[in-house]
Amino acid sequence: HSAEAYGDYNKKSTSFTPPVYAKNKDTEQRLKVAISKSFLFSSLDDQGRDLVIGAFRQHIKQRGDVVIRQGDDNARELFMLEKGTLHVYKKMNSNEPGDGKQVFEYNSVGDVFGELAL
Repeated sequence: HSAEAYGDYNKKSTSFTPPVYAKNKDTEQRLKVAISKSFLFSSLDDQGRDLVIGAFRQHIKQRGDVVIRQGDDNARELFMLEKGTLHVYKKMNSNEPGDGKQVFEYNSVGDVFGELAL
């Protein structure tokens, strides 16, 4: 069985053109491996997968770097973890100091986050 969504909000746009960022073959291969492990992209055919790979842009982060921040109005990117560990912190109220309490950890190749910003 599959779920289908219908209505005006679910019509395919003919005017959207996904961005394409240049990558070398090694990067494309690493993205294929990561995408193959991601539930979000598991149903893509080869053409869809290639479109998604083309639209990914690499961000290299160091320990302690902030990737996205809670409540960021400018968040417009989806991120996929290629390697490493990403800790998620959440402020329970606006008066809480710092970044808040750790509530989750991404640590598997293909983990996706930031989709709610889209």
